[in-house]
Amino acid sequence: MHRILAKQIRKLLGRDQAFQNSLEADEPGALARCLESASPAKLASLIQAVSTSYEQSDLYQKRTYRALQTATEEAEQLAKGLRQAKEAAEAANRAKSEFLANMSHEIRTPMNGILGMTELVLATDLDSEQRENLNLARTATLSLLNIINDILDFSRMEAGKLPLEQEIFSLKDTVSETLTSLGLRADEKGVELIGYFSPAVPDRIIGDSGRLRQVITNLVGNSLKFIDQKGQVVVHVDRVSSGPGTVELRFEVRDTGIGIPEEKQKLIFEAFMQADGSTTRKYGGTGLGLTISAKLVELMRGHIGVTSEPEQGSTFWFTACFVVPPDSTAEKDGSEICLELHDMPVLLADDNPTLLGILGEVLENWGLQVTRASSGREAIAILQQSARQNRPFPLVILDADLTNAEGLTVIEEVQRTPDLAEKVILLFASAGRHNERNRARELGIRFMLNKPIRQSELFNAIQSRFLGIPDSFTADSQDRSDLPRKQDRCLRILVAEDNPVNQKVILCLLEKAGHEAVLAADGEETLEAWRQDGRFDLILMDVQMPKLSGLDVTRFIRREEATTAEHIPIIAITAHAMTGDRERILEAGMDDYVIKPMRSETLFASIDRILQPSIP
Repeated sequence: MHRILAKQIRKLLGRDQAFQNSLEADEPGALARCLESASPAKLASLIQAVSTSYEQSDLYQKRTYRALQTATEEAEQLAKGLRQAKEAAEAANRAKSEFLANMSHEIRTPMNGILGMTELVLATDLDSEQRENLNLARTATLSLLNIINDILDFSRMEAGKLPLEQEIFSLKDTVSETLTSLGLRADEKGVELIGYFSPAVPDRIIGDSGRLRQVITNLVGNSLKFIDQKGQVVVHVDRVSSGPGTVELRFEVRDTGIGIPEEKQKLIFEAFMQADGSTTRKYGGTGLGLTISAKLVELMRGHIGVTSEPEQGSTFWFTACFVVPPDSTAEKDGSEICLELHDMPVLLADDNPTLLGILGEVLENWGLQVTRASSGREAIAILQQSARQNRPFPLVILDADLTNAEGLTVIEEVQRTPDLAEKVILLFASAGRHNERNRARELGIRFMLNKPIRQSELFNAIQSRFLGIPDSFTADSQDRSDLPRKQDRCLRILVAEDNPVNQKVILCLLEKAGHEAVLAADGEETLEAWRQDGRFDLILMDVQMPKLSGLDVTRFIRREEATTAEHIPIIAITAHAMTGDRERILEAGMDDYVIKPMRSETLFASIDRILQPSIP
């Protein structure tokens, strides 16, 4: 206000510079002296000016208040709109999650019946055409399951809920089993699927084996999809670096497929994008596999990329970091075999140069002397020459399908030659080629391994022959690795399942394994059966059932057990696979869970894991 008065006074008193300077310097008494010297007319003008200033100030304050009030109201409206938008987004997200969860359950439940019944039929005596048709049906169902899993994983990824487990696992078993599961698909396309571990790679590591398997499956599956003619896919695992208790690994998937143009290479890791996204594209898929793989690799503290040229093939690669347990060793198989079989001559015959080179290197790392043959005729010539020189090969390793003369023809030639007839022959054959395997049995071949070759199985087969270790890799054992196995102990199991097809699947699997199963078709029947009959060793509990859910039944059981020292193991059999479902299942009191569609080996592995401490 002082500044307003001073401004008006300066206007009234004219250009007295000294006085203006004193006012601006805010000297004591300057304003009073000014007013004393002013004439009545000037004072009246001053009073009028001050009154006008007050009116203007009051008007300004009112306008400012109204502007602030309007701004506050607008801010409140904006905040209200944001809250409503947030609530709507959360409701939409909940609706999407509920929809995905319900769709997952509704699709997985019949798929469990399809896969289960297919597995049961495959366990019976079938001719080659029937077995091939059923395997195709199973492959198609598993492809559908992969699509469902991709959609669920992408939903989790969007929500930032894609966790990684931390457990000790065998790297070589995980990678080899993944390639084995893709072997039939590769064989159908005439593709050689090859896995190779560098000697410096540790076997036992700590990480998420399931997610690692998922990335490898996505990359290898992608390579198989884009190979039109006979070719190969090579999976190579190498060590990049290591530190105290840690290791960084590099995984490469090299294929001889159609390749990817340079301008498309950056797009393929984006959601729903493919190198060929047109409606007339030749190759199917959701376009989510590589996106999910990239996210998983990022969670494993690694990087992912691709190098490719059209018509020259592609190399997808990724790195990942793992913890190494103190007792983990690198390539421990080789150090064992070289002590017993050092410098033993071996003939290795395969018409695929890559596989011939890799297997030859593996055998040489084990301390064996390897002679390579790239065709059946060359293998026969080498065998005949070794016989003439009295330098026989104790072991011959053959591919069942060789250039010029197939591996089985080589075996026939060996058996017709007296000097060669005692050779030990280890045969590689594709799991889906039953005619070859049957013919090999007729020729007396005891050692047969499925493609893709697993180094551990090759190592064990050699040990079985030369070191007297029992053989577990015969043709029969490989053909029916998925069959329910007879258990060491007969269990009495309560099966809680409302779906008729899934009831039959589970009951048949348990009966074939030698267990006694009692069926309950809803939650109330399950609870009543448990209360009336306390002689069950285990409950297989469907989560979603009429009358009472599996979660509610489990909570009732656990509350009643709280007054006793009893605890019946409960395994959830569930089609729910969304984020948080595992936590809800375990919090309800269940001991383990198996996701539908389930495989027999997964079910029995869970039973073994839960009951192992109590099995005598």
